[in-house]
Amino acid sequence: MAKIRKLSSLECTYLAGDDANTSSMINQYVVEGIGAFSALEWKSAIEQAADANPGIKLKLKGYWFWRYWAEQGAYPGLKIYPSNWSGESNVDAGFDGQPIDCRVSPCAEVHLLEGEFPKIIFRTHHALMDGNATLFWIKEVFRALRSENLSGSDANLIELDIIKKYERQEADIFSGPWNSVFPQVTLNQSLSKSDECIWQSIRFKNDADRVLPKTIYFLDKKVRAMYGSDAKVIFRVPSDLRRLLIEQKYQLGNLVAALDFETTSKSDVKGIYTNLLKSLKSKRDLLVFPKKFWLAKWLPKSTFKPNPEHFKNLHKAGLCDITAILTHVGKVNLSEFCYDGFKATNIYALPLPLPGVSLSCVFLSHEKGLSLCMSAPASLASHEDLKKLAQDLQTELFQ
Repeated sequence: MAKIRKLSSLECTYLAGDDANTSSMINQYVVEGIGAFSALEWKSAIEQAADANPGIKLKLKGYWFWRYWAEQGAYPGLKIYPSNWSGESNVDAGFDGQPIDCRVSPCAEVHLLEGEFPKIIFRTHHALMDGNATLFWIKEVFRALRSENLSGSDANLIELDIIKKYERQEADIFSGPWNSVFPQVTLNQSLSKSDECIWQSIRFKNDADRVLPKTIYFLDKKVRAMYGSDAKVIFRVPSDLRRLLIEQKYQLGNLVAALDFETTSKSDVKGIYTNLLKSLKSKRDLLVFPKKFWLAKWLPKSTFKPNPEHFKNLHKAGLCDITAILTHVGKVNLSEFCYDGFKATNIYALPLPLPGVSLSCVFLSHEKGLSLCMSAPASLASHEDLKKLAQDLQTELFQ
């Protein structure tokens, strides 16, 4: 098999979350709508999209430091089964957490859930590609379903290929731990779930401007109301490194960085918004990668395995590794996820389950409103807590 690209150090950390029974680092999109599915029609569209975007069917080869992504892997898997899953949360979401072995099975898959309210689940292993690339692939599959021309993509770059082109300082040192969005945990039963995460999907009927700055401001106020005005609060906002490319063809890989910044009791929406824009313009998102991060490829898998005891101690004290991670995927048109047999009414993306992060939010805008999916450690919050948090956030976003 020919080598397509190196396995990056960051991709090594994503693979470390896999075991025989589960894969945690999986990009997952849910498309809700009205219609019926044809297995033959979907199989054909998936294969057409994979032939035009061969990066979706790469295979992991080699060992240790010499691992790489090779061509001629398997076409994305297709599963069709009846389901009455509501789509509102991880409860009864049987697909969530299902393992993907990048050496022996397809690194991407589609689940068609048949029922009164049909749903389509798209899953890709984060070691193969990021969430932005997953959305690109999803759109390609629907183009194939509509018999349209496909855009096609390459998949030969990793984040280091972009980062090394720019001079950057050593990564900023933020001294944690940080305060949580939720109160400190006292119940032993809750603490036993320190390494588990739950999620809740919400759709607001309208879109909003400056979603991320407003959400950051809202959460900052909430944390300080619980832990005091001098609380330590830090946010992470993922960024897409493709903005720095001059190549015309889309890159289907992991090209994501992030802005990490601390807020204070004096932070406001305008200041946060300005900070985000200036930080992106000055490429401060590149600082999230330490200059010696490449050494991670030599480290054993256990180095990146979550430690439940670490999370238990943090949650008990009302602390976390990161206060919140906030992502806005962008704005899409629901017609991009329709074809003759299916009409999309909503689409949302699931946050990655990260026990060290007290809250993860993924926003996605479309003509029917603003979709939000919230995730939190099960020891810190319940589904009702997430629903209440979304209701309070709604007031902040649309006032």
